[in-house]
Order: sequence, then C-alpha cells, then structure tokens
Amino acid sequence: MQRVPHPHHRLAALLCLGFGVCLAGPAAAQAIPYVYPFNVMTAQEVIEQHLKKPRSQLDYINREKVEAYLNGIKDGAHGTIWCLNRPLLPQELNLAVVQQLKQTRKPAELKANAAPLVLGELRRRFPCEKPRKARR
Repeated sequence: MQRVPHPHHRLAALLCLGFGVCLAGPAAAQAIPYVYPFNVMTAQEVIEQHLKKPRSQLDYINREKVEAYLNGIKDGAHGTIWCLNRPLLPQELNLAVVQQLKQTRKPAELKANAAPLVLGELRRRFPCEKPRKARR
C-alpha cells in the first residue's frame, strides 16, 4: 500500500520550493541568521550609487533605491530635526546633501550608517526655528 502524504505536508513542500528556503522548527531559525539592520546603507554606498552615471538597468534601480532611502530619512525627521524653509525639489536636495557628504566627510565616517550623516547635514542647512516663548 502506497503512503499518501498529508495535504499540509504537500503545502509545506510547495512553500519550500516557492521560496527557496525551508524552515524546520527552532533549529532552522538558528541556522539562518537574522541580519540587522537590513535596510541601512552606508554613506559611501549612498554617494557611490547616487553619483554614479547609470549605464544599466541595475544602475537605475540602485539610484532609485538611494533616492527612496534619502526620502525616507528626510520624511521621518522633517519638522523636528530639519525644516525646509524654501521650495526645493527632492532630487535637488538629495544631490546637494550627497555632494556635501562626499566633500566634507572622512573616509572612515563614510563607512557608517548614512542616516545620521544625512540628518546632520539637513539640520545644518535647514534648522528648525526655535519656538518663541509667549509674552504676557
């Protein structure tokens, strides 16, 4: 008599084939490390990808990835850490910040997470006005 696999086992096999990775309990969780932070880019990566002249589809994708990364940093801190006080296109601001980081930062600093460096430059260029105390 031939053994028929349980429907859940077939589903698990399909999921393994579909995702290319199969997990089998707690031991598997230790075998595949969770890498954090998964969404961090170094300042060097940001500079290289943003200033590189695109020659391939991958270059364009990488530049868009950097633009999205920079826009996320800016969006998350606008109005608290930095305040835009004049009209400026997002890509123009991104280019100015990236060029300034390239010109002013040491190579060792560029190996670190880009977000604090980007925020520092935004704060320097576009500080938020301190709230004025109400007079009585």
